Amino acid sequence: MLTSQQLSRSAVQTSDALNLAANLSNKMRLNSAEANEPQSEYLTKINSSTIISTDCFGHIKCQQRSQALHDLLQWQIQLTQVLPNFQAEVCRDSSPGNSYLVKSSSCDNDQESPMVIKIWWMNAHRSADLALFYALEHSH
Repeated sequence: MLTSQQLSRSAVQTSDALNLAANLSNKMRLNSAEANEPQSEYLTKINSSTIISTDCFGHIKCQQRSQALHDLLQWQIQLTQVLPNFQAEVCRDSSPGNSYLVKSSSCDNDQESPMVIKIWWMNAHRSADLALFYALEHSH
């Protein structure tokens, strides 16, 4: 049985996931030249152990691809701080709500499909095979 504290924690984490997905979407909008590339650096899978290398730090004017990597690195750090055992993916997918199981990420990767930001994370009261899930369709 779920306690009110567990439900409250789940609500906070869902809100955090929504905000983090929206923040990345805004960064992608600011770097739209890279986000719209067919092989964009933004199109990737990330978890807490993913190594993201970038040379874009501080106030340096970064190239588009380097800026995307910097955005992803900052996003990874934020995700690690608020969502336990997260996995995230930015992909093209026409049906983003069909990926509730971490093990079954299903992006169609069709160039005509919208870009989607997906985040999965575990909560203490969930089974090992189920995760909490949030998906946000990125709009240009």
